[in-house]
Amino acid sequence: MLNGLDGHLGEDDYSEPLEILINSANKNNKFNMFGFIAFKNQLKDRLKVRSKIYSFIKNKDLPCPADPVFVTGLPRSGTTFLFNLLSLDDNYRSPRYWEIMSPLPLTKNETISAVLPLPNDKESWEKLNIMFSTSKGTVRRNALSDFVKIQSSGKIAMKLSDDDKLIGVHTCEEKEDDVFLSTKEGKCLRFPISNVRKFSGRNSVGVRGIRLSKEDTVISMYILKHAKFTIDERNDYLKIANAIRRKELRRSMPFSKLSKGSNLSEEKFNQMESIEEFILSVADNGYGKRSSAYEYRITSRGGKGIANMTVSKKTGKVVSSFPVNEKDDVMLITGTGKLIRSPVNKIRVAGRTTQGVTLFKVESGEKVLSSASIKDLNINSEE
Repeated sequence: MLNGLDGHLGEDDYSEPLEILINSANKNNKFNMFGFIAFKNQLKDRLKVRSKIYSFIKNKDLPCPADPVFVTGLPRSGTTFLFNLLSLDDNYRSPRYWEIMSPLPLTKNETISAVLPLPNDKESWEKLNIMFSTSKGTVRRNALSDFVKIQSSGKIAMKLSDDDKLIGVHTCEEKEDDVFLSTKEGKCLRFPISNVRKFSGRNSVGVRGIRLSKEDTVISMYILKHAKFTIDERNDYLKIANAIRRKELRRSMPFSKLSKGSNLSEEKFNQMESIEEFILSVADNGYGKRSSAYEYRITSRGGKGIANMTVSKKTGKVVSSFPVNEKDDVMLITGTGKLIRSPVNKIRVAGRTTQGVTLFKVESGEKVLSSASIKDLNINSEE
C-alpha cells in the first residue's frame, strides 16, 4: 500500500499502530475507490513528514520537548479560554496544520510573515523580480531566480534590524509594475519598480522606500500595474469617471457629451477604464473606503508620501490597504474573532483623502485586526 516511500522513519514505536491502521483500511473499510486513494495519499504525506523531521533531528543535540498538556471539559466550562491561554506559551500550544505538514526549523521569535504563490509557467520566472518591504519603510528587489532553489532549512532572504520586520513580498516586472506602500497613519507612496535597483546579494538591508514619521510604520506593500498616461489624461479620466459614478452622467451617453470640456480621446478613455484598479483601505475602527488607483500619482521612492486615508480618533489607524476588483468580496476580522464578508461593489468609490464609510460596526474596545479580498470564483451563492 505504501510502496515508494523513501527515507528513514526513526524509532519503531510507530510500526505496530501503523500496521493496525493499514490492516483495518485494507480489510474493514467501506472506502470507494476515491476514498481509498485519498486515505493512502494522506497517510503517505504524514509518513513523509515524519521522515523529514527524523532527518532533521538526526545526530543533533536538541532539547527534549515539554510534556504534553491535555485540556478537557464539558461545553461552556471555560476549556477554550484555558486552551488559548496555554497556547500563548510556545512550549504548550498545539502545532498548526502547516507546521505539521511542512516542518521548518524556525528560530526563537521567528514567524512566517508572507506566503508567495508563483505562476504555474516556470518559464515566466526568468523575467520576474521579487520585491521585499519592511515595517520601517525599506524595500529591496531581487531576481526571482535567486530564490528558486531553497533547502529545507530555509535561505536568508533579507537582512533585518532588531526593531524591523518583513511585511510584504510580491513578484513584479520591471517597466510594467509600480510599488504601492501604505502606512498606519494614512500615508502612502507609489513609485515605479525601476526606482529600486536589482540587488545581486540576499544579505542586505535594501534601500528606503518611504520616509516615515516618528510614530508611523508601513502596514502593507502591493504591486500595481504601471500607469502609462499623462497627468492631464488622468485628470480628465477621473473627472468623467467620477461624474458617471455620481450618476451625473450616463455611461451610455455619446462620448462627445461625456468628454465635454476635456481633451481625452474615446480610445484612451476605454483603455484606461479597462485596466483601472481600485485601492481599498480599512481602519481598525471599522471604517473603509475604495478609491481609484489613478488617484495615487506616481512619484520617486524615498519621499514622505501623500494622503491615503483621513485618520482620526473616530476611524482609528489604517490596518490594511490593498487592490480589489469590482467582483471581489472583502472580509474583515476583529480581535475578538468576529468577521464580516461584503461585496466590494457595495463600497462606493470615494476620493483619496476621505475617511470612508462604516464597513464593520465594532463594539466598544473592539478593533479590526485584518482584512483581505476574496476573489470571485464564479460560484452560484445558492449552491
